[in-house]
Amino acid sequence: MSLMSEAIHDDVPGAEPGPAPRPPGPKKKVRATVGRRGAVIAAVAFAAVVITAAVLTVRSLTSDGDWGDPADPFEPARYTHLSARDFAKLGKSPDDFKGRRIIIYGKVMSFDSTTGSDTFRAVTGHARLTPNEGGYLSDYEQNTFLKGTKKMLADVVQKDVFEAYATVRGKYDYESALGAGVSSIKMRVDKITVYATAK
Repeated sequence: MSLMSEAIHDDVPGAEPGPAPRPPGPKKKVRATVGRRGAVIAAVAFAAVVITAAVLTVRSLTSDGDWGDPADPFEPARYTHLSARDFAKLGKSPDDFKGRRIIIYGKVMSFDSTTGSDTFRAVTGHARLTPNEGGYLSDYEQNTFLKGTKKMLADVVQKDVFEAYATVRGKYDYESALGAGVSSIKMRVDKITVYATAK
């Protein structure tokens, strides 16, 4: 019996000595906890960087003043369909088509509070396609940013499939949220019609 236990036993008649204090846990567990916390902090920091990069990318895009104003009055006869070959040339060298008024088709990929209420990202093509029996549409491949007006795009949402009368504004190079360089076509929407929704 320790001296402290004896003292307690002597001071309180009939008292039994309490249990001995437990020794502290192994240091390895403390290190493991700190390691897990560090990993969580690192993951949160990485997510913040990714989100910030995405927001800055969209802000730089939507603040670019080289979009022009929607055609007024709108004259459908001034817009032309591109052949598959010409659309491939557009994707290869958008600046060569700058100012051309064309009719395109596509699927909305990103349209939310990050892109804003007047700009969205789509994959586009030269021909009108409809979703398959399962609701999927995967044939459009050309990365394209389109900008209209808030009123014009009020009913357009992500996954919509559309036809658009648009004016090519040239090439747009930007950095993705993961830091990769991405090339896109930039177009101003003069009229848009949603005709389907795809998965």
